[in-house]
Amino acid sequence: MRAKAELVKNWTSALVSVCNHNQSHAAQEVKWLLQHAKEQTARLGMKSSAVKTDYMSEAEIGLMQNYIHQRVHDRKPLQYILGRYSENRAVSTQLAKRAGTVDSQTSFQGHSRF
Repeated sequence: MRAKAELVKNWTSALVSVCNHNQSHAAQEVKWLLQHAKEQTARLGMKSSAVKTDYMSEAEIGLMQNYIHQRVHDRKPLQYILGRYSENRAVSTQLAKRAGTVDSQTSFQGHSRF
């Protein structure tokens, strides 16, 4: 478990550039992404932090770092990260990569990469 406050501050700063340089918009996106990360860790049976805690599990931190990377570096829309299709695709692609059946440049199930 790691302290959440400093991580949230860093993630918010990172998102400002894709949120029209609006700090409050970036902070709201972080809140939505945090909620999504908590739901994902619970759904996948990974260790999760309590809903109202000052600490985050390593699984939640890993998901958040992935989400922030997708928003900032890949310019992926927030809706795609939070969407049902995106969740299933990300989990399935991750499992396929572990199994060695797909590489990072390959599209998954015939869908082109964003």
